[in-house]
Amino acid sequence: MFVSYLIDPLSRTVTKVRDGFDRAQQLLGTDRLDIATLWTGSFDPDSSVDLVYADDAALDEPLSETGFRLRFECHGEPKVWEVTGKAVLAAGGDVPQDIASQIGTVVSVEAAIEFHSVDEADVVRWNEHSGFTGGRIPVRRSDRSDHAERRPRTRNNQ
Repeated sequence: MFVSYLIDPLSRTVTKVRDGFDRAQQLLGTDRLDIATLWTGSFDPDSSVDLVYADDAALDEPLSETGFRLRFECHGEPKVWEVTGKAVLAAGGDVPQDIASQIGTVVSVEAAIEFHSVDEADVVRWNEHSGFTGGRIPVRRSDRSDHAERRPRTRNNQ
């Protein structure tokens, strides 16, 4: 089995990619990477399931404000990883069936991923908007000068 997926919390997607482990720097946009080994073969160290993600210090907004939780079960033992930013999930070698079933398809990986709340992701996406580049969106106040002279409408002054 050789599969890899790009997990993107900004777009809230899981995408199958080619050579994800080897291309992690390119896919994640940084050369400062951390690796969490989710599983490794006891007799074959080249058989493993790894989660490659950017070092937190290397992340800029909006990626530093997004993330996901990965739930993974290894031989009946549940494990949970919290990740900030994008990540690449890569599996290679002779992976046992119970683990392969969790990472064999995009659908199975999506089932193991829980992105940050919708509200958090929406705020991050809004912050990416081109009008927000200066940190504040410009606001224009009303130029209405007759607001002090307005009176409530009555039957006689309609």
